[in-house]
Amino acid sequence: MKDLYNSVHGHFKAERYDKNDNLIDVPVDDHNMIMTHARTSMAEIFAHLTNVDLSNAFYFGTLGHKGDNIYLPKDSGDGFTKERDRLFSQVSETIYNLGDVIDFIHKNDIIQYNYVYYDVNGFEMNEIKYLKYTGLDETDFVLTYDEIDKMEVIPEKPYIIKIPFNFPGTNGVDGSENVLEGYNYSVQITQQDTSVSFVVVIPMVEGNAQYIENDDYGIPTTVFTEAGLFVNGRIFSMTTFKGLTKDDSVKLKITWTITF
Repeated sequence: MKDLYNSVHGHFKAERYDKNDNLIDVPVDDHNMIMTHARTSMAEIFAHLTNVDLSNAFYFGTLGHKGDNIYLPKDSGDGFTKERDRLFSQVSETIYNLGDVIDFIHKNDIIQYNYVYYDVNGFEMNEIKYLKYTGLDETDFVLTYDEIDKMEVIPEKPYIIKIPFNFPGTNGVDGSENVLEGYNYSVQITQQDTSVSFVVVIPMVEGNAQYIENDDYGIPTTVFTEAGLFVNGRIFSMTTFKGLTKDDSVKLKITWTITF
């Protein structure tokens, strides 16, 4: 018997447009990974449950590449597997303390750690640090001094943008109606046969704040290298790709298709 879940697949296309809406290029046009957590979201949708996290969002991040090479996307050797529960740019929502147990940690996950120390007067102080785990995937991971020493300290929270959206309940309505109030994006959702397509537009004025003052670019610029689709509060699909550069002269149009 064939597992129909394995037949679910996705496609991700990114197009860049100038201020006159002329196509500049298509830097990304490739398949993406359907994640293990998609099973649960699909079951909840089928059951039409209302007592679960119904939040849906697209995330676009900046740590989907290997090391400093923005042209070399992360792969399975870097922890990009179906079992991931977030993008490489996403930081754990939980703030962990020394001795805490993390149910499951993936290679290159970034966690928030409550670093406790004492000042010169002997008063207890604390500081939230971002730590990147570089070991293999592990369950029931204990946050000991030895494990913390092996982790890489990230100087600041990685740049990422979030585009929350609602499913419209009708086919192909105006994309701006599907995005929550206060977000300057659009998400148009259409269904045809066994496919659902999301067309996400990131306007010129948004998503440019990774490098604000940087001699390499000169103007506020972002280099995206990963993206994720979250359904019912958990990751559904994810992709990594070569550096996709955006500044305020570029509008991004993302077409993300899931086929069942």
